[in-house]
Amino acid sequence: DFVASSAGLHHARYRLSLDGTPRPGPHAVRVETAGASLQVHTGPARFTVASGGQAIFEEVLAIPGGLRQQLGTIVITDGEGRGWPMQIARASCEHRGRLRATVKLEGTAGPARDPLVELTVRVQFFAGTSAVRVAVTMANTRRARHPGGIWELGDPGSVHLRDASVSFALRAS
Repeated sequence: DFVASSAGLHHARYRLSLDGTPRPGPHAVRVETAGASLQVHTGPARFTVASGGQAIFEEVLAIPGGLRQQLGTIVITDGEGRGWPMQIARASCEHRGRLRATVKLEGTAGPARDPLVELTVRVQFFAGTSAVRVAVTMANTRRARHPGGIWELGDPGSVHLRDASVSFALRAS
């Protein structure tokens, strides 16, 4: 990874070196594990993600500014209109680097005994910023049947979804 910033008023000159020696920077991403939770420190913000809940972020602490709340939900709406929030079963760190870290959340949405879909959420955190990138993957693990190679809608292994939404509702301060 590479990060650079410039005020844009002057020409900036950068030199890339492949000697393997990390250079100090103003901020580095730091990931700490505490039980089922991961805390990711980016410099201006601290994010807590955990298994066992429904929020992508159990807590976001933006410095300065004091934003401190649960944030980010994924809701799958079935064919009958019932909303099913993601239940996060696992949280793990996939990548730890000085400039970027990737946290993976795995879970399901739907009835506990027979979930509608499996969900994987990857959150990328970047050094020196409170901005994150969130990618959501949804999978139907039921076996589909395609007699004669024909893909018919309504196959016994298919799942009818009315909506899939990701929301980040901020609290009024």
